[in-house]
Amino acid sequence: MLNHSYIDRFFYLGDTMDKCLEIFKTYIDDNYDLNNPLTKGKYFHTLRVVNLMRELVCRLDLDEDEKRLAIFIALFHDLGRFYEGKLNNKFSNTNYDHASVSNDILFKDGFIKNFPIKESEYEIIKKAIYYHNKIEIGDELNPIERLFAMYIRDVDKIDILKGVSNHHYEFSVMPNQKVLDNYFNHEAIDVNDIHSSSDTVVFYFSFYYQLYTMEAMDILKEKGYMNDFIYDVKVSKDDEVEKTFIALVDRFAYDISFDQKKYGKR
Repeated sequence: MLNHSYIDRFFYLGDTMDKCLEIFKTYIDDNYDLNNPLTKGKYFHTLRVVNLMRELVCRLDLDEDEKRLAIFIALFHDLGRFYEGKLNNKFSNTNYDHASVSNDILFKDGFIKNFPIKESEYEIIKKAIYYHNKIEIGDELNPIERLFAMYIRDVDKIDILKGVSNHHYEFSVMPNQKVLDNYFNHEAIDVNDIHSSSDTVVFYFSFYYQLYTMEAMDILKEKGYMNDFIYDVKVSKDDEVEKTFIALVDRFAYDISFDQKKYGKR
C-alpha cells in the first residue's frame, strides 16, 4: 500500500472531501499496482490536479457546491489512465481515449455512487471529463457544463507542464509548419500532427494559449513551470532551428507580459 502521509500534509479539503479522497485512495490501492511507475505517477498527478483545482476555484467567484463539484471532477478525470496503465503498461494520446474510460468507470461501473454527488450533477461531470483531453470543447455544452470543462482543462495542463518542465526535450530540427502555424495563431495543436521532439516543444509552448481563465494563467506564471520548461530545452546550434526557437520564446514572452486572454476561445 502506498504511503499517503506526504500528500495528506500537502492539502486539506475539509472533512467531507477528505473522506472522499480516502475512498479514492482505497480504490487505487485495491485495483492497481502502485509500484508501477506509470500508475504511481498518474496517482500523484491526480492529487496535484486536485490541489490545483482547489487553488483555482478559490480564486474564482464560485459557491461552495460549485467548488466541491470542480474538485470531484479533478479527482475523477484520469481514472481511465489507471486502467490503461494496467492494461497496456503505457499511455497513449492517440490510440486510447482515457477520458471515455474514466466516464465508463464512474457511470457504467457505478464508482460515482460511492460519493455524495447529486444525480443532477452527473452530466456536468461526464462532459467535463470527456472534454478534458480533447483538442477543443464541444459546442453542444451548455454554459455551466462549459465552465467546468474549462476548469479541468486548465488545471490539468498546468500540472502537465510541471511534469515536462525538466524533461530535457530536444529542439534539434525544424518543427512542421502546421504546428508552427497553430502556435503563432494561438490555436490548439492536434497530437496527431506531432512528429518530432521539436513539434512536442511547440505543443507544450501552446498550452499557455489554451488556458481559459486568467486565474489559471496567474497560477502558471506564479509556479514558473513555463520558464522551467523553456530553460530546460536543448536547442540545436543550427541557425534556422535556433532562430525559430527564439521566435517561439519571444512570442510567448510578449504575450504573457500583457496577461492577454486566450484569443477567440472564451
